[in-house]
Amino acid sequence: MKLRVALAIGLGFYASAQACSIDGGCDCPIPHAAMSSEPAFVMASPPPPVSFSTSPVYVFDFEYSINLPPGAIADAVVGAGDTVQWQWVGNFAHSVKSVAGSSEVFASAVGSAVSPFSHTFNTPGVYEYYCTVHGFDNGNGTAGGMAGKVTVLAVPEPASAAGIFAGGLLFARRRK
Repeated sequence: MKLRVALAIGLGFYASAQACSIDGGCDCPIPHAAMSSEPAFVMASPPPPVSFSTSPVYVFDFEYSINLPPGAIADAVVGAGDTVQWQWVGNFAHSVKSVAGSSEVFASAVGSAVSPFSHTFNTPGVYEYYCTVHGFDNGNGTAGGMAGKVTVLAVPEPASAAGIFAGGLLFARRRK
């Protein structure tokens, strides 16, 4: 009788240990064709890559919104690594500038000719901004007048090497 051990690497738990015959007369989780004197490795598919997106914020009248007029005024909520693209609607002299003390600083020129203006947010948090012509920095991390905010959410970390192992690296070894 041969002893067969299957270990799920990364999870660190004992999956199966039982007496087996090489002819397969048992209920092992690994096909007997995989048994050999050399280790056999089977890799699961890697996790999908993290994808980033661009979210529009429209600049119009005296507002910033993810909705075009006449839609409801709403601030942007994005994930870390995403880009917000401010797009001027109409011929208005507005700008986009982060309040003092923001962990990420961004500022556009004044005018609709600068459309679009983009900033990629990498750090989770709430970022307040304002129009330098029609708004103001309150000096306390908030803005007034023509102002808006972007909420940046943390994005789950991509699968680590241990997670990839746990997801499908199987080590099978035949012992005598």
